[in-house]
Amino acid sequence: LFLKICVCTQELLPFLIDGVDDEDEVLAAIAGSLGKLIPHVGGPARAHALLPPLELLLAVEESTVRDEATESTLIVADALPQESFQNQY
Repeated sequence: LFLKICVCTQELLPFLIDGVDDEDEVLAAIAGSLGKLIPHVGGPARAHALLPPLELLLAVEESTVRDEATESTLIVADALPQESFQNQY
């Protein structure tokens, strides 16, 4: 399990950040999927790792990408521990 978490946070998320110039349909699919990756980054305590790629997707010109990124961001924000959310964000 630890290896899966490391691969997700150290390889997958940076790869997704580098791919922000992909087609809008691909970006929308990525944006919609990021909220589902919380268990794969180490659970709610490490859900903050999903925020950097979501921040980039929230700034994309295409509204469907931003809408999907907004939904995933809300999922991540709900999953963050309350004390972490208050102290860091």
